[in-house]
Amino acid sequence: LYRLDASPAGALVDEMHFGFIAHSLNLTGADEHGVTWPLVFRGFGDYKLPMYAYLLVPIVRWFGLSVLSIRLPSVLFGSLLIGAMYFFARSMRLSKTASLVVTLITALSPWSFFLSRFGLESNIGLFFWVMGLTTLQLTKDQQARWRQAVPGFLLALTWYCYIAYRPVTVVVLLGYLAYRWFQSQLNRKTILTILAAFFLTVSPMLLPGVSG
Repeated sequence: LYRLDASPAGALVDEMHFGFIAHSLNLTGADEHGVTWPLVFRGFGDYKLPMYAYLLVPIVRWFGLSVLSIRLPSVLFGSLLIGAMYFFARSMRLSKTASLVVTLITALSPWSFFLSRFGLESNIGLFFWVMGLTTLQLTKDQQARWRQAVPGFLLALTWYCYIAYRPVTVVVLLGYLAYRWFQSQLNRKTILTILAAFFLTVSPMLLPGVSG
C-alpha cells in the first residue's frame, strides 16, 4: 500500500482500500478485520459494498497489487458502458443514427471519462443499471422464464455496487412494471418473475447483520 501511495499515478484512499481488501482475501480468505468473505467491508470511517472488491480478487491475484490492477475493473466497465448505452437507446426505439449519437455522447462525457480513470464503483453500478433497464424494456410474456428474470437480476446487482441505487431501483422497477401492467403489455406471471429475481438477488443485503 505504501508503494501504491508513492507511485507516480497516485492512488485515492478508497482505491487503496479496495486493493488491500482483494489482497487480503487472496492471502487469507478474510478482510483486514478477520471477517471471512463478507458482504460489506468496514473501511476508514465508512463501509464498502462488495462488488468492486470481489471483482478485484482475481485481477490482483493474476496481475499483482498496483494502481493499474486496482483501476482495471472501472476501466473495463466504463468502456462497456459505452456499448450498453447504444443498446439502451435502441431499446427505447431510437434510430441507429440517434443511438450512435447517444453512444458518442457517453464516450465523450467528462463524467463517465473521469469515473473510468479511477477505481470507483459508481460506474460499475451504472453499467448494471443501464443493462437492467435495457432488458426490462425488451421483456415480453412469450420469453423463457429465465430471460424474464434477467432484468430483475441485473437491477439487483446495482445494490452490491453503489448505495444510491437501493431506493432508485425499487421505485423505478415497481413504477415501470405497474405502467406495463396497466397498459396490458406484461402479464402477472412475467411481473412476478422479474420481482422474484430482484428480491431474491438483493435478499442477502437485507439480512440483519448486513443491512445495519
